[in-house]
Amino acid sequence: MAKNATAGKSTFNTDFAYQVNPIALRVGNDRVGGFVEAGLGTKGLVTAGINFKF
Repeated sequence: MAKNATAGKSTFNTDFAYQVNPIALRVGNDRVGGFVEAGLGTKGLVTAGINFKF
């Protein structure tokens, strides 16, 4: 262990976040898809990602 490390101490915390997306584009089929959303939120202006259904 490092000299100043503390075993078992967590630095986990939570915050409130929001995202309002008036413009969105989603493409794909029933198994795989992707999206790009433009809006206003606490973390930025554009959100993008992919999704999979099993």
